[in-house]
Amino acid sequence: MNTNEQAAALWCPMVRHTNDGDDIPCNRAGMLPNEIHSWNSCIASRCAMWRVGYVPHRRFHKAENPLASTEAAAGAGKPACPCELYSDGDNNGEGAGWLETKQHTQTRALGYCGLAPLHRAPGP
Repeated sequence: MNTNEQAAALWCPMVRHTNDGDDIPCNRAGMLPNEIHSWNSCIASRCAMWRVGYVPHRRFHKAENPLASTEAAAGAGKPACPCELYSDGDNNGEGAGWLETKQHTQTRALGYCGLAPLHRAPGP
């Protein structure tokens, strides 16, 4: 499985391209082996054949001061990723901290091409 970013570096067998004046579509025109261009690469979750394999949970990072209601009062613990502060009250009394944004969480989501389903080991 791949993230959207990883999939963008992969070749897509469904892409078709024609050269000027050429009526024959192809998807590897003039390519060296393993050469990927933006016009023939996977578009991942924007493709109708993309299958979702893993949807990650949003990560919560505890604040140094569990009773904080502002970032200044929370102290250390803020992660480098985009996140929102949740006070102790917002977090149902579980302590203040930062919850990563939904957009950032999606960067960790995994999926795969529906043309090449995941291999499953033989079993009962």
